[in-house]
Amino acid sequence: MTSQNSCKRCGTCCLKGGPGLHLEDLDLVRSQKIKKSDLVLFRQGEPVWDNVQNKIILLNQELIKIRSVTSKDNACIYYDPLSKSCTIYAYRPLQCRVLKCWDTRDLEKVYGHKRLNRSMLIKQGTAMADLIAEHEKKCSVVDTACLIENLTQENQKSALQKINETVAYDRSFRLTLKEKVNITDFELEFYFGRPMSVIVQSLFAYFKKIPPI
Repeated sequence: MTSQNSCKRCGTCCLKGGPGLHLEDLDLVRSQKIKKSDLVLFRQGEPVWDNVQNKIILLNQELIKIRSVTSKDNACIYYDPLSKSCTIYAYRPLQCRVLKCWDTRDLEKVYGHKRLNRSMLIKQGTAMADLIAEHEKKCSVVDTACLIENLTQENQKSALQKINETVAYDRSFRLTLKEKVNITDFELEFYFGRPMSVIVQSLFAYFKKIPPI
């Protein structure tokens, strides 16, 4: 039996989740071939599954990915399960272009290379850039991760108070934007990442700490 050397269109790769984006994918987003509302931002300090290391890691930089169908269905939103094909195949991102499931060496070479981040897509000095900077200042994932990692019986009260304040601010921030600006939840997850309430739960799990009831 010969070893596999071509795509069998089984869909397994696409069902595992959407790809992360790189500098080479910048024009795909700028030209709206890939819409911002179809992307999700994972911020520095968040726990994510690393396909190359095959384990959960804390991000040391931003990661912008094509979102999954739902929180329970990891399939890339551009994957059509009926035809077992990509609906944006002609405009597929770098990771998809180099991926060979039978030989992942090309993917491993580009995996951490020049990842796309918000500063490449949002002009500095604009109202949105200022909002992002304010949100990062008030809702730092790195600072929250540090609080949870170092949570002890002695500092629990003050640490949890800070964490709860961050979650509350993030919730209010998003609600205010939705009330004042025509912005969807999906767009919020591109500009400001996932809600802090979700991130906090993932951090408690990563550091194996017991979250408050």
